[in-house]
Amino acid sequence: MDTQTSSPPPPPPAKVIGKAFVEQYYHMLYESPELVHRFYQESSVLSRPNRNGEMTSVTTTEQRIDSIEDMICSFHYKNYKAEIKTADAQESYKDGVIVLVTGCLTGMDDIRRKFKQTFFLAPQDKGYFVLNDVFRYVEDSEPLESNKVIVNGIHDAPLASITPDPGPAKVYVQANTSRVDPTKTEKQAPIPVAHDPVTEPSAPSASGSVNAPQSGNAQEEAEGHSIYVRNLPLNVTDSQLEEEFTKFGPIKQGGVQV
Repeated sequence: MDTQTSSPPPPPPAKVIGKAFVEQYYHMLYESPELVHRFYQESSVLSRPNRNGEMTSVTTTEQRIDSIEDMICSFHYKNYKAEIKTADAQESYKDGVIVLVTGCLTGMDDIRRKFKQTFFLAPQDKGYFVLNDVFRYVEDSEPLESNKVIVNGIHDAPLASITPDPGPAKVYVQANTSRVDPTKTEKQAPIPVAHDPVTEPSAPSASGSVNAPQSGNAQEEAEGHSIYVRNLPLNVTDSQLEEEFTKFGPIKQGGVQV
């Protein structure tokens, strides 16, 4: 009678393995952290950030205070409360399983910090052990400064440091302004666009001012006169120009064009 050799059953899906591991690991980590080193073997590598944010890696083969067991106990996990957000698993090399965990840790100071932790579970005779373990806190995004803008996902410089635009801009000023002499401006031709280098004026701001031309820079257009202003910042707006030039006389509605 021939004996039939049965093949070993296939391993459970990675999702099942990852879920079971996460439940066991984090329960033991915060209840009995001194026993967590049992998940690791001599070939295991554990990485944690130090106080400077630089990653430090240790193994159980090092017979010093920075071994895996001592490093885990040095974090005093009993003083923290863990909240697991997600746990994702994926089949990997030689029937191994990669597990990615995200969550939050709350310490005695009631500060809640987000973290990510990645494990590589390597198969052994009975189950799996942690071959690689990488942990990192994830800081929240910093708020943007109020005087900065984002163009196509790139942080632009503050308004005052943007390179002026060499192209001209139009500001229409009514002819009845008290600062512009109609007898002079009617006889003057529009200023041509100069190609020679010109002095770059500072960007207009709420506290600064722009020197308006008193003569020689006006052109009669529509019901008033037009003034061409060169070398404006790239992000200057109609409202900024209108605010500056209303100091020198009224401007008709919609008269500012950039």
